[in-house]
Amino acid sequence: MATLSNPFVMSKEQKKKKLRVGVAIDGSGVSEKALLLGGRLLHPDRCDRLYILHISDPNKPWLPDTLTPDHLEHEYQLKCHEQQLDGVWYKKEKAKGQTTCEALVELTEELQVDILVVGSFGRKGERMICKPGDKLHVVWVTTTGADDSDATLQTYKDAMHEAKVEGTCFMSGTKAGEPVADGILAVASELDVDILVMGISGYG
Repeated sequence: MATLSNPFVMSKEQKKKKLRVGVAIDGSGVSEKALLLGGRLLHPDRCDRLYILHISDPNKPWLPDTLTPDHLEHEYQLKCHEQQLDGVWYKKEKAKGQTTCEALVELTEELQVDILVVGSFGRKGERMICKPGDKLHVVWVTTTGADDSDATLQTYKDAMHEAKVEGTCFMSGTKAGEPVADGILAVASELDVDILVMGISGYG
């Protein structure tokens, strides 16, 4: 079992700072889990804002109706209502020659999003999000340890080594009684995270 690191703790100033949380959606099941986590990062007393972000491609008229921007906007408005979230929808069309990731980053910068939550992969399968110069931190935030944590973390370390990605991989504990979502936010704040990627199994 991996040793839990001391829990990261946000300062009083960080806890009071109003957050702009962005959630990228594309109609995949994993993006629904990203919305779930994005909602749990919000604190009503901070008056945090939630932005639902979608990148559309005008050169793909063959997409089914369920994946059109209008349908996704309506669907995620309902999901936000079900989760009692006040999410604001924003759509951006990809420019010619622009990738979805590039358009998404551009949109988050325009909206001054503090942290962006995305799924581990979308409708097209796995994609490498890291660009040259980026750092990847794989963090398992938990209230307790796990018997298979060493083997699980080593799997990520091996994958990072093979992909030649710079970063760290570790397990982090939470403060007693603290929600896991708060522990995730504390780690993201300490590591100055811009993009928070969901694991395939989601967040529980």
